[in-house]
Amino acid sequence: MLQCFLIFLIFQNEREARQLIKLGDESLGRQVTKDMPTYDNNCEFELVNIVDNLDHYFLQHCLNWFLLAFLLRDAWLLNFWQIFNEVIELSWQHILPHFRECWWYHVLLDVLIGNTLIVFLGLWVSKKLGIGQFDWLGRKDKSFTQQLVWHDYKYFGSSIGTWLALTINFLAGFFLMSQLWVPPKCWMVSYRLFVWFEMGVLSWQEQWNDLKGNQDQSGQCRYLVVWTLFEETFIGIKFLKDAGNIQYVDTPYYISIPWIATITISSGVYLIMRVKNKRRQKLKVR
Repeated sequence: MLQCFLIFLIFQNEREARQLIKLGDESLGRQVTKDMPTYDNNCEFELVNIVDNLDHYFLQHCLNWFLLAFLLRDAWLLNFWQIFNEVIELSWQHILPHFRECWWYHVLLDVLIGNTLIVFLGLWVSKKLGIGQFDWLGRKDKSFTQQLVWHDYKYFGSSIGTWLALTINFLAGFFLMSQLWVPPKCWMVSYRLFVWFEMGVLSWQEQWNDLKGNQDQSGQCRYLVVWTLFEETFIGIKFLKDAGNIQYVDTPYYISIPWIATITISSGVYLIMRVKNKRRQKLKVR
């Protein structure tokens, strides 16, 4: 259903799309600026300020990480992602004011409580339910330099692909809210989260089976994830005009250059690893 709706939205203009959203909730159709607070208004490290920030967004944040633990099922990759998640917020806060947070919010509510504790809670629950865990870095019984992620293009590609998909998904969620004028407390935000969880569980299980060579995988679920990411990104760009809580400013070079360099280098390393793998396979055949 989400796929059909996104495809339909692609062929609308921003005014029509924002009015169509009202079919799901009549209270929508208004800009979300007042409903998108920042978290750097009072950065005094006091208990009252901390408690004031335990709002709906924090609960949504915890739910997101709990479900993500069931999806990735790898403590190392999850901990890397939760740190990188803060880097994303710092990199995009000049465009998305909702990302502006006090230092103690980043450290205490995000990293230590909302991320780390919830991630390990999710992993603990998944283990108790007998759900198998993943090892996306190929680190079992290996030193850091011997981990398969540095030697096998499939492991490296899976890790980079996961990082890229989660980054786009994370940003698309906030851009879609602003572009379609959907406030954070709307049920559609949670609906999108659960739909993505269902797609993600199937997709990453499919990727793991392919990685381990357990069975032939044609990639149906992964293609669905990639296509949905493309749709959400396209809508986010197309409906930028008169978006809600977005600042139209240029991205500083000290932010854009590291991002471009990271994506370029990672893509280059993956291609080199894949070419080397094909050459090794040809030599074995000979």
